[in-house]
Amino acid sequence: MLYVRGNIEALRQKKSVACVGSRAIREPYSGLHRKFSEAAVSDGFAIVSGFALGADSIGHRFVAEHGGLTICVMPCGLDRPFPPENKDLWDQLLQAGRAVFISEFPFGMRASSLTLKKRNKMITALALGVLVSQSSAAGGAMNAYRFARDQKKPVATFSHDGKPDTSGNKLITDEPLTGDQVFPAATNTRMYKQWLEKLCF
Repeated sequence: MLYVRGNIEALRQKKSVACVGSRAIREPYSGLHRKFSEAAVSDGFAIVSGFALGADSIGHRFVAEHGGLTICVMPCGLDRPFPPENKDLWDQLLQAGRAVFISEFPFGMRASSLTLKKRNKMITALALGVLVSQSSAAGGAMNAYRFARDQKKPVATFSHDGKPDTSGNKLITDEPLTGDQVFPAATNTRMYKQWLEKLCF
């Protein structure tokens, strides 16, 4: 059973892409994540993410401010925002009709390590491909990467800079499969759109 709140039209979108990453995302990756979200929305893609702080919020917030649709996959019941720090974004998306919130968990259920992991499986299932913008190899966003591999979904990331908080980017770069993409920091919008177009075939 799935619980849904908001604009159900977002779930009927034929084109959707998952945009995930670190809660502690930093520049230049936060800016790159936003530019990718902009390219995706302009090409008619819904942004799928987990409504967490950091990278997840960048894509959701872009939709709230500039239009498009977003799918917010929650690790808890839909009776309250999680995390509570994103309550304003929750209200903004619902009032604007830009988002659908979806959960496998009933009202009253709190987030836990298990539900957070299951959320990542749902995120990748709802998307044609997955962008992991920045993550350490041990970061939660790498669960989405592993589920994408299980589901045979293409994965994209940005080039790592040799720091521990981009060791996940390096892992993805070092294990390429057909359809994957590693964007350099100087990537232009056209490269994003070329990868997004390939997801539709």
